[in-house]
Amino acid sequence: MRWAAPCAGWPEQAAQGRGLFAIALLPAWIHLRLSRRNARRPKHGGALRMTGLRALAFASLCLLAPAADARELIFGLAREDFQNRRGYRALALDLELHSAPLWRVGGFDIAGAGAITADDEGDIWIGIGPAMIRRFASRYFFEASLMTGYYDQSPGGIELGSGLEFRTLGGIGMRLPNGADLSIAMDHKSNRDTGSFNPGVEKLSLRYRFGF
Repeated sequence: MRWAAPCAGWPEQAAQGRGLFAIALLPAWIHLRLSRRNARRPKHGGALRMTGLRALAFASLCLLAPAADARELIFGLAREDFQNRRGYRALALDLELHSAPLWRVGGFDIAGAGAITADDEGDIWIGIGPAMIRRFASRYFFEASLMTGYYDQSPGGIELGSGLEFRTLGGIGMRLPNGADLSIAMDHKSNRDTGSFNPGVEKLSLRYRFGF
């Protein structure tokens, strides 16, 4: 099964993962370019609204898609804690698709990944970037990822200060008898002070990973 089928036609050398990090940083570069223009204009609502970033996020995923065959799918059930609303928590669902490993560094297998998170407020985050995993004693593992993505706030949803949101994730898990993986992970989303303000959000998730 080739996840890249909808975006077929890209050069075959993309299968080696070349340009993965540049692709992950593409939304950030465009955001910074546009935010400089917006800084010269009057601000309304205290937030930077990024026109066309939905299309940009999809295009970025299409660029990542040919990088390799998809090998793993991850489903996550999570609870989000928003720093700008003390005591407020939301339920969220995660979906991630990981490629076959592109590199092996220090015992870590590094792959390309794309992720989507949707919460019960209707907010959606979509991102891409490198993901890594290291297994211990053939059963236990540590996982981590660093992604650049676009946050689409729903009407009445949670304001995070920017359409650009970076996500860092770390987790531990174990292999199940059926060959799938179960893990607990903590991640943090932040615009790294590129927006009008930077409240951030933490998320604790239970993740189920399987290969195909």
